Amino acid sequence: MLQAKKAVIFDMDGTLIDSVGMWNDVDLALIRRLGGRLSDPAGLRDLRDRVLAECDMENPYLAWCAHLGRLCASTESPERIHDLRYEIAGQHQRENIRYRPGAAELVRRLKACGYTLLIASTTRRKNMDIYRRENKSIAAEADLDRHFDGIYTCEDVHNRKPHPEVYLRAMADHGLQPADCAVFEDALIGVTAARAAGIDVIAVAEPHSRGDREAIEALSLCYIEDFHDPRLKLSGEV
Repeated sequence: MLQAKKAVIFDMDGTLIDSVGMWNDVDLALIRRLGGRLSDPAGLRDLRDRVLAECDMENPYLAWCAHLGRLCASTESPERIHDLRYEIAGQHQRENIRYRPGAAELVRRLKACGYTLLIASTTRRKNMDIYRRENKSIAAEADLDRHFDGIYTCEDVHNRKPHPEVYLRAMADHGLQPADCAVFEDALIGVTAARAAGIDVIAVAEPHSRGDREAIEALSLCYIEDFHDPRLKLSGEV
């Protein structure tokens, strides 16, 4: 699947790193901090995704924090709630987030074989900087700045996934065509974005995206359970 490609582009949250569930933990802690209760914790991610998708603000996470403030009947401003959210998240990101099994090994193998490696994420640059500079586990397994030729966050584009802009920007910056690239994604919005950019997608199973598996598989070149899949063998490897 990768041998005819020049570049591999990874989504970050849920794909390279095991972080999707973290945001539910962060938001549940934030709701408690604001004095609120959530009747359906299992539906928190779907609620967050819906609010973010419907928002037309420059920073949709500010809209999400405003929504949480209303949900909790909080008197705190959206800006203050936003600050509290990232105070809680920062500790998780520094201490608890790891590469998904096999991901760091694949990144090292691809780098050694001369592939252009890129990250195209919807996360904020502030979050990415924690992973780049403060997360010791990520640095020890496959340091982001040493292994990736470009790292793109939501601040680098005007439109978030499922819009293809982040993938189009990454390819344009590195002189790549869609046929040169393969993308690893875990979620339907990311798979949709990559396919809209004309790029082949290798979908990686992620528990929070299981409900979209049929739609994800329909858009993807293949669906893998993890990065140990034997179909990820590179040229020259036994």
